[in-house]
Amino acid sequence: MKSRLAFVPIIPVFFLMISCAPETPQLMPKESLFSLELGTLEDQIDLFERADLSSPERNRFLFFNGLVMISDGNARKIMEFSSYGDLLTLFYNPEANPVPALVGSATNQANPGQVKNRRAFAYPFHELGEMALTDQNQLFVEDRIPTERRIVDPALEVVLESRVLRFDRDGRFLDFLGQEGIGGNPFPQVERLTVTASGDLVVICRTGKGWAVWWYDPQGNPVDTILLPLQSLPLPDGWADKGLLPQMETIFADWHQRRLYMKVDYFQQTMDATTRTASGIQQAQSRIWTYDLAKKSYQKSYVLPVLKRQKTQEETVVPWGDRPFEFLGVSEGGAGFFLSSPEAGRHRFLVCRADGSTILERNIDLDRADILFSQFTVTRTGVLVGFLSDGNRAQIAWWRSDKLLGTYAQTGF
Repeated sequence: MKSRLAFVPIIPVFFLMISCAPETPQLMPKESLFSLELGTLEDQIDLFERADLSSPERNRFLFFNGLVMISDGNARKIMEFSSYGDLLTLFYNPEANPVPALVGSATNQANPGQVKNRRAFAYPFHELGEMALTDQNQLFVEDRIPTERRIVDPALEVVLESRVLRFDRDGRFLDFLGQEGIGGNPFPQVERLTVTASGDLVVICRTGKGWAVWWYDPQGNPVDTILLPLQSLPLPDGWADKGLLPQMETIFADWHQRRLYMKVDYFQQTMDATTRTASGIQQAQSRIWTYDLAKKSYQKSYVLPVLKRQKTQEETVVPWGDRPFEFLGVSEGGAGFFLSSPEAGRHRFLVCRADGSTILERNIDLDRADILFSQFTVTRTGVLVGFLSDGNRAQIAWWRSDKLLGTYAQTGF
């Protein structure tokens, strides 16, 4: 999870700040599904340049339909595992990897490249990025094009450098998507890929002027393009003249409808009481907004709770500042999922209804060694999943939040 700075809360009379309940939420137990060795073999991952320094290449994972997909940016490969850690499929760049043991003389002639129900496919990946899977296990993966082929888009103030590759369930490369659809111009670097319940692909990117979202049908035909300029981010009712500075943290697509969910943080300058001059900037509030693609407008929103920092046994005063929540995504039922910055190795996990009311609030504990590298996601049915490493091994772990949500999420993955 990306580190976030803590901000001192400001308390002018026009801010309505919602505090979490004083009682400590229960602990949600962690269960490790499987672990990977660090290295360059076909079932290993090369996360670090050194034991204490993450790779500059992107490494991503997703958990869907009982399968775990992990991309290794350093090795330019994608590994598909069962939920028990068995390597099932490998997509690899042959220039960066030796011929894997999955490929050998005992290949199934009816299905070339397949050995005992395990498969390996060669493809010249350049720089791997985001991934998504369809219900039919069709794979979408971002791959950045070589530097000499990248172009600058002056309208978006961004470099166009990524395309989305498409592979079928048998590992065959089908085509690639660009802005105009199949074979189109490159995207900016992709922030997120989402395949909706109906098979639509949603490509979300940051640009120099804000955010851009491209929406495609299952055949790869463009359905809609949305540009969300930074200067047009929404403000809460009655706050237009308060000097707020909005900043979009991230965007998620709805699983069933053509709408978006986005987290916007609001900041305001602070004034020095003595000199009466601007002394800094502080976070005032965070909101989750819904954007309707058909109406091309922001709709309802709700305020995220404020999680105060607590005093430890060694501290004599309560530390200033709040613990911001990261937006992890939405479930098929429309619930929002959030994870706070850590305090003493403990994160706060929060699930909210579409009106902002809390469905579930729990703590999760992580060993300090487990977060040398960490990424979190939530599945469509509300399971919190983590990709963690202590510098010696990597592991996939989950917290069965879906069981606690009851009717708000199914029990599948």
